[in-house]
Amino acid sequence: MLRLGKGKKPGFRLFGEYKERKLEGHRVKFRKKPVVIEAWQFTKENFKNGAPEFVRHSDITLWSQYGGKVIGGEIATLEGNMIISENDYIIQTENGEFYPCKPDILKRLTRQLMNRERKNYNHRRNRP
Repeated sequence: MLRLGKGKKPGFRLFGEYKERKLEGHRVKFRKKPVVIEAWQFTKENFKNGAPEFVRHSDITLWSQYGGKVIGGEIATLEGNMIISENDYIIQTENGEFYPCKPDILKRLTRQLMNRERKNYNHRRNRP
């Protein structure tokens, strides 16, 4: 937190009019906004049962070899083509972009929505 001398006021207020203030040379911390993403785990069983609608996209190529013993894929992203391995998650961001994500990273950074939360999110999302 930036400390100011006695009697000095920062160039902004939290709950009032915002005034830009340069904080050159000072470290500033940010908290990520909570967003809801869709994810599908790319497993042999899930691949055999078929991908959900949001994964059937031209940017995503999924394949299997040797009678389904080996599965893999590729996603065309803004950073270039990325490889999808078995057990990875395919996630769709709120901007509609697709990315592969390792299971341990997804579990560390997110929590799964419960049924009630999913319904509330879908209800708010469909409002005009």
